[in-house]
Amino acid sequence: MLDEAAASAGYNTMENNNNVVAVKKMRSVQKADPGLKDWDNYLIGNGNMCCPSIPSCLASMVIPCAWLGSCVTIQENTGLVVLSNGKLAAVHTEPGLTLINPCCTRKIELSTKQQSVDLPETKVIDRKGNPITISAIVVFRISKVIRAALEVENVNLYVRTQASAVLKEIASQYPYEPSTEGEPSLKTAAESITHEMVEALQAKVTVAGVTICDFMLNELSYAPEIAGSMLVRQQAEALIDARKMIVEGAVDIASGAAEALTSEGIPMSDAAKSKMVSNLICVVAGDSNVQPVLQLS
Repeated sequence: MLDEAAASAGYNTMENNNNVVAVKKMRSVQKADPGLKDWDNYLIGNGNMCCPSIPSCLASMVIPCAWLGSCVTIQENTGLVVLSNGKLAAVHTEPGLTLINPCCTRKIELSTKQQSVDLPETKVIDRKGNPITISAIVVFRISKVIRAALEVENVNLYVRTQASAVLKEIASQYPYEPSTEGEPSLKTAAESITHEMVEALQAKVTVAGVTICDFMLNELSYAPEIAGSMLVRQQAEALIDARKMIVEGAVDIASGAAEALTSEGIPMSDAAKSKMVSNLICVVAGDSNVQPVLQLS
């Protein structure tokens, strides 16, 4: 019940000593712009491209030869927004040849193909306070050409700026490496973090008529100033894990040898078994060549 109530109130939940604790989400909120127009219902159909406005119609009647340059070819995956005297008059997304009144009109052509933005390497402080360098690739496409043409100055620059902010914001909420088993981190939970970044970026770029297709982490590493010390720590952790595996294998080998000798009917005292197991463990787990020593007495 606490998990559901905390989630509905905008909180994350975490367990601490078997108690569920609600923690406030560190997430920026995209405020709704009261001056944003309802472009989806602004036009009736696709608008009127032959007679978008009275001045445009009168001008084309006075100068009929202007119609010679009125044919426009729209390519596949391309949208065309027509402004008449600065006011939205029509939008056309179907490929082919179309007729547009050339008088007092301005044409804005936008590609609706998938595009990618390569975010450069950025230094971010992760959840544990370690500086890391991270970069990403954002794949998007323009789904509403009217918003892309009229609500933002430059769609690519707008997506790049918002994506960079989302990348820093989300990456700072996770550690580079997990400190405990099952803890989400930038190295182990890339899929869920990608989904979270896509949702966060989509909320910011909807105003520009953009649909986010993917948000992939590209480069991920510790910052140069701590990379050396972190490498030493990783090597130490790897060495400890390897030693544990070697010791476990040595114990299994020694115990198996003792059981095999007993099953073959070779009598051995407890002291002899202990000495044999100890010697086998030293031989198997040692990292240098073994030099046997024989007792002459």
